[in-house]
Amino acid sequence: MPVVTKAQIEKLKEIRLDITEILLDIDEHKFDFLNIDVVTDYACEHFNIYKDDLLGKNRKAEIVQARIFIAKFCRKELKMSTTELAKYFDKEHSNFVTLCKRLDENMTVDRGLKREYIEFIANLI
Repeated sequence: MPVVTKAQIEKLKEIRLDITEILLDIDEHKFDFLNIDVVTDYACEHFNIYKDDLLGKNRKAEIVQARIFIAKFCRKELKMSTTELAKYFDKEHSNFVTLCKRLDENMTVDRGLKREYIEFIANLI
């Protein structure tokens, strides 16, 4: 039986992510069935957190990351404004401008974070 190296496994993961990114770009109506409530419920399940914590003042790392992923997804795919996000989360809209910008910057240098975000989306749909 052939031995599979860690490098080969990582390469396959990268190929899977590249394919997922391509598929996400193909159909502009792929998320028509989603709204922020569905995305939020999924994020709670994905990150194993409570919705009250997500919508509240909690600043634990996994809660903040879930908010960032939700904000990025809703801005890009559901075309929500930062004002709409702020109203939903009862926060200042500038928080969401900063969060989305910071996530974009971090994903350019951190492939692991980008992979996690793409997997978040892939599992959502």
